[in-house]
Parts: sequence; C-alpha cells; structure tokens
Amino acid sequence: STQSTWGAELEGQNIKILMPPPHNEMHHKYIQTYESGSRPKLMMASRVRMPCIHKDGHIFPMELAIVEIELESGRGYTALVRDATGMAALEQERVVSEARERAEKSSIKKMIAECADGKITIDHEGIMVAVNEQACELVGYTRAELLGMNVGMLAPSPHRENHTLYLRNYLSGGRPKLMLGAVVRMPCV
Repeated sequence: STQSTWGAELEGQNIKILMPPPHNEMHHKYIQTYESGSRPKLMMASRVRMPCIHKDGHIFPMELAIVEIELESGRGYTALVRDATGMAALEQERVVSEARERAEKSSIKKMIAECADGKITIDHEGIMVAVNEQACELVGYTRAELLGMNVGMLAPSPHRENHTLYLRNYLSGGRPKLMLGAVVRMPCV
C-alpha cells in the first residue's frame, strides 16, 4: 500500500513527487485546466492507469480514481490508488489474445474464401457457419441460402435424416461414420 511504502513522508508533499516526467511537470496545468471548468485530461471519478514512482525509484503502473472533495481550506482532491502491475499484465495478455484470435479467424476465413475446393464449416450442431463461393457453385445454393442451415440438407437419404445422429455420435466420443480428414465421395442433392 502507499501508506506502508511512503508512510507519513507523503503528507504535506505535492502529489507530483509520485509522478515521472512529463506528468510531474504538467500536474499543475492539469489542476488549472480542471478548476477553470475546461475538460480535464484525467476525468474526475474515472479510473485511469498511469506510471507512479515507488519510494525506491522504480516505476510501476498505478490505477487511480480522482475525486473532488471539500476541505475547510477550500477545494481538494482525493486519489483512490492501487498497484496495477498485475492488471497491466492481464490487460496486455487479453489484448494479445484478442489480436491473435482476430488474426486466426481472419486467416481461416481467408483460407476458406481463397481455397480452390469447396469448403463448408459447421458448428457442433451441424449448422453451416462459413461457406466459400466454390462450395456454393458446386451445390447450386447461394451463401445466404446455406448459412444457418444444417449441412445434412446437402446429403441424400438416409444420410440427410441421420446426419445429426452421426455428429452427436462423433461429439460424444463414438466412432464417426465418416472419418474427419478423410476424402469421402458422396452424392449431393
């Protein structure tokens, strides 16, 4: 905590001693901007993350919320602070993970769209969620007609009626009728 880190040494000090440049140099302007009624850089009562100087001199991320208070001597401010080191790492991990996921989805969509073969992607219930133009040309349906429909509609009887059972069997750990990754020749309706 800040109290155990700095203790009474902070009392009576300008808060800018906790700020690295350029924030320490701009702090008085931030206050003037707020007090003049202009829109402040740091919005009051919103949480922001900024660098803070530890007593030992290392800089760490701190999350703070600034609240205006009334003191006997006039207007004052309270900063609710916490160490954001762990949060910063989690946020960075989340951002990287989301970027990776977007890239993977984009790459899969691009691969499906550009593939010379027809490609149909289904979800766990057999609903078509992605179809490339080559597949549409092959089966004679538009993308709009296929998306959201069960892939079993493309199979002849008795596979059409049994496709959902085949998929459930596979997903429950049973042996699928058609092996994933195998090339299967099958009539299409």
